[in-house]
Amino acid sequence: LEAAWRLGQSYWEDGELNEAFVVLNGVRQDAPADTFPAEVHFWLGDALEQLGNRTDAITAYRAYLARQDALAGL
Repeated sequence: LEAAWRLGQSYWEDGELNEAFVVLNGVRQDAPADTFPAEVHFWLGDALEQLGNRTDAITAYRAYLARQDALAGL
């Protein structure tokens, strides 16, 4: 699982946004949320925003913020 989200992160950092979306969305859909870093939602949101899908980007950013709030209480 870590290899998958790191691959998505690498695609995102290299500006390969379609590839980043495919990998990160797969991680988000296939793995329990507590098994990958909250940043996956952020990277996914950023990729979606740059691809012009602001509605889904907002959803991903909200998921990121929710995870950050949950982590802040630990």
